[in-house]
Amino acid sequence: MALPGAPPTRRSGLFDVVAGIGSYPGEPLDQSGKRRIIVAALVVTMPVILATGIGRVATGHVWAGTSNLAQVAVHLGVLLALHLWPSRFAAAMHVLSGLDLSIITLGTMAQGGLIASGMQPLWGLVSVVVALIALSARAAASWFGVYALAVVLSQVGRDWLDTGERPDDVAMDASINVVGASLLMFAVMVYFVRQREFFQRQSDSLLHNILPGTIAERLKSSTASIADRYESATVLFADVVGFTPMSMDMAADDLVALLDEIFSALDAVADRLGLEKIKTIGDEYMVAAGVPEPRPDHAHAIAEFALATREIMETRLFGERQIQLRMGIHSGPVVAGIIGDAKFSYDLWGDTVNTASRLESHGVPGEIHLSTATRNLLVDEFECDPRGVVHLKGKGETETWFLRGRRSE
Repeated sequence: MALPGAPPTRRSGLFDVVAGIGSYPGEPLDQSGKRRIIVAALVVTMPVILATGIGRVATGHVWAGTSNLAQVAVHLGVLLALHLWPSRFAAAMHVLSGLDLSIITLGTMAQGGLIASGMQPLWGLVSVVVALIALSARAAASWFGVYALAVVLSQVGRDWLDTGERPDDVAMDASINVVGASLLMFAVMVYFVRQREFFQRQSDSLLHNILPGTIAERLKSSTASIADRYESATVLFADVVGFTPMSMDMAADDLVALLDEIFSALDAVADRLGLEKIKTIGDEYMVAAGVPEPRPDHAHAIAEFALATREIMETRLFGERQIQLRMGIHSGPVVAGIIGDAKFSYDLWGDTVNTASRLESHGVPGEIHLSTATRNLLVDEFECDPRGVVHLKGKGETETWFLRGRRSE
């Protein structure tokens, strides 16, 4: 269910069409939310202001009614300006606040000041709220200063423009103005809070897509660096066999689509098994178990991932191609943490990571290449065949294994 007030993915109703006034391709998401709030407030309040203005003119309160009708004209003009020049949103908001305050001040002076007009300047606070939502706290502070001056001016200058026109019931008008202005500001702020919650959820979702859930929560709650040591974890590297020559004959969008299809299939398996995808580098995929949440079956979970992935590659076509992966797995201690202040990432370091990478690069297409450390953790439940001794860069002569499947199979 979409959050009320959230920018829709498609135009599905009259409200969305109206709230879309002033939108344009490439509009920043935060501005889209602010614009929708203001446009919705203008559209919803205009019929009320129009009816009030017509009623006041009909009952002989010409100045009060004219000020209402002038506000409607200003609001229509601002909506038209947003439609014609959508990128001038900030300028339109300044014009809206300025003209609204001017009309309210003149209308108050014409009715004899604050008390005589039934506290009409309270509606000027809406202009301050508009600046706060649509522009910035600094702009709102400036407009609040203008509002305060307008209130003083409307009282001090009550004799300059006094037409002798007064509400029939000043107390009732004051009540209506207080309740009406408060209600409008309350409605706008409720909408604003919903927008803020929507964007916060968007931000949290993005953060959780980049980082493990527990790490994302730690990062949000503390500015301290995140670095943890895990005494026992399992790391798998996989890369697409023959990817470089394959990519030379593919269009850019086809190449990206192919990798997306392959890695999305791997992501689904990792998610099902509760594993942590660490990163992709080119055509290489890195996944781990035992981080950031320790688990005793980390080697078994990665083995299940490798076998499921190999089965997918053997039974599916990707981009109308038969794809093979080369996989390497090693178990041992790792260090994990966040690196970078901008475009940060969660990564793993240590000999375990390097060894898993070496096993992948010295592996065989379609095979799952294991270290002895991982094989010893799997031997009770999984069938592993010796490959023999392999010379791994930086490790020397190393005994390795191929993972075949579960013993029950």
